[in-house]
Amino acid sequence: MLPDKMKVAMQSYVADNDHLQDFLDQSCELGAGFEVMTTCFHDSFKVKQPVSDKQLVKMMQNKGFIKLQSRNPSFPKGAMAWQGVRIREISKDVHQNVEFVDQDDE
Repeated sequence: MLPDKMKVAMQSYVADNDHLQDFLDQSCELGAGFEVMTTCFHDSFKVKQPVSDKQLVKMMQNKGFIKLQSRNPSFPKGAMAWQGVRIREISKDVHQNVEFVDQDDE
């Protein structure tokens, strides 16, 4: 049995290193009726944290998310989607502040 101090330290360490929760907090919106295609979600998440599809599915399921076939007409027929989450739109202000570098200039 672990001492209480050790349990608290472990919980703190896990929370500090929960990259999925950081991504959900910073880049996503949660709510009933939201959904995001699993491929889009994975592609967005792996920019911040490399992970296999299998690992990400397990991580999402551990957080209580459900993956179902989407009925959204704007998604490809048969696409799988995470329910209750969507990726936030990037505001136009962000795009205006991005400086693009020409590959030939480097």
